[in-house]
Amino acid sequence: MAGTEADRVIVSLIINEMKTLKLWKRKTPSWVFSYNNNTNTYSRQDFFEWMQFIYLPNKFIGIRTNTENIALQAKSHFEHDMEKGRLLQLLIQLDGLI
Repeated sequence: MAGTEADRVIVSLIINEMKTLKLWKRKTPSWVFSYNNNTNTYSRQDFFEWMQFIYLPNKFIGIRTNTENIALQAKSHFEHDMEKGRLLQLLIQLDGLI
C-alpha cells in the first residue's frame, strides 16, 4: 500500500529540513539492522536516526505504525532548540494526516 500524495509531500519536506539541520545521516547505523519495535527508549541522536531509518520510510510507503503523535515525541528531543521549529511544524502536519 502506498502512502498518500500528502504523506509523500510532507515526508519529503521533513527529509529536506533534516538535511538542512544536519540531522540526516548518509550511512545507516548498525542498530537499525537489529531494531526491535518494542523498544521505545531513544537517546536524542537515536531518535532522529530512528525517524530517518524506521519511521519516515514506513510512512512514505504508507505502512501504518503504532507511533502516534510523532511531533510530541520529537518535541521532547528538541530541548528548546528553536532552530528546529520548522521541522516540528512539518511533523505536526504529518500527524494531522494520520
